Amino acid sequence: MKNTIATVFMLIGLLAFAQESNLDRTQKKNLKERFNFTAEQRAELKSKKMTLDLNLSEKQILEIRKILLERSKTFDIKRQELKSQQKEGKELSQDEKFNLITQKLDYQIAMKSKMEKILTEDQFKKWEEGSKKRRQQLKKRKAGRI
Repeated sequence: MKNTIATVFMLIGLLAFAQESNLDRTQKKNLKERFNFTAEQRAELKSKKMTLDLNLSEKQILEIRKILLERSKTFDIKRQELKSQQKEGKELSQDEKFNLITQKLDYQIAMKSKMEKILTEDQFKKWEEGSKKRRQQLKKRKAGRI
């Protein structure tokens, strides 16, 4: 009898946990749709977050905002291209995928060198640590989807 009751409670707990994760996903999707910001708005928000994290000067803020705006516009264009190809049912070839990944990595290298020029040594170290944490969190989220 005790085993049956324990099993029932475990099943109820598992079912409740599974339902919560589905709600989280739909809530996140709704937030993305609700906060569909322009490139300028995203650059503004990101530069303000970086200012809070890194204590940026006015000159640094302006330079970083310019870089972030360029990045945001470029990503918007790429995202639209990929979405249109996806809607057409066109799948990327291995060479196209390789080129996309290469472009992404080249961009990351360029971004790192630009940030190194703008930020002080301490700020740059803190920025790199934050970048590593974000990449790790992204990998965990991607692993959770599969």
